[in-house]
Amino acid sequence: HTWPKPEALVDEVLSVPEWVCPRREPITTATGWTLRCHPGSIGEMEAGPRILARGQGPNVLLIHGSATDSGTWFVQFSTMASQLRMFAFDRPKLRKVEEQAELAATVLRKEVGRARICGSSFGGVVALELTRRYPELVSSLVLCEPPLAAREDRSAVPLAFGCYFEAILRSQGGEAAAEFFLRTVLSSPSYEAMPKRFQRRALSLWREIRADAIALGLYRPNYEALSRITIPVLLVGGASSLPVYRESMDNLAKVLPNSRVEIIPNAGHMMHIEQPEIFGRLLAQTG
Repeated sequence: HTWPKPEALVDEVLSVPEWVCPRREPITTATGWTLRCHPGSIGEMEAGPRILARGQGPNVLLIHGSATDSGTWFVQFSTMASQLRMFAFDRPKLRKVEEQAELAATVLRKEVGRARICGSSFGGVVALELTRRYPELVSSLVLCEPPLAAREDRSAVPLAFGCYFEAILRSQGGEAAAEFFLRTVLSSPSYEAMPKRFQRRALSLWREIRADAIALGLYRPNYEALSRITIPVLLVGGASSLPVYRESMDNLAKVLPNSRVEIIPNAGHMMHIEQPEIFGRLLAQTG
């Protein structure tokens, strides 16, 4: 499958100016991490954490996956501003899912309020942990192929994967390790179909990829606690994604009492970019 827009149009969409968070002062979390609000274009890909906000309607907090940042939601920010009030932030390098959830909770309390949460891949794991800890902050969930082990005593990251990633990191460097990660989680054809701009950005985030992999490897979901989540949960997958993601979603569908599964045709793990119209419709309807 291919991405829906040629790179020139991607660059055009990314140049939309002034998607500015209304908050003037930085947000500092209990663990001391600071998020600052950037003026200017989402396409500037500025280093350091940022919060973006755009649109009118129900509040939605978008939590990105690994190897990307808040810019991954550029299509949603461009096309859904008349339907949703969307917030996105850059997740920092934190080596515990629980710390990522605490950061998201801080953003909700200080900036957004109670909201629909949409998490992509590892961001979906963060969204689940956020909901388990702070159910009062979450109205509904949209989870895009969160990678979780079916059993609490197992890691979602195979030991061999972690060892190979570290070996490539030491022998070939961070960007080579990031490419190995992307080819593994997306598939090689999907990686090669990415616009070059996104490839370059993803490879530069190898430190964040490593931190997320460590956090996911250490994390053990509490399925008994997750079974008490009663808000609506939409589990979204891509028809062309690797089978491991469908296995994770099917397991979550058994655990979460008010959940359903939707599979988007002609899409893989990055379905919010590959099929943005279908994804946007599902996001808007999950209230």
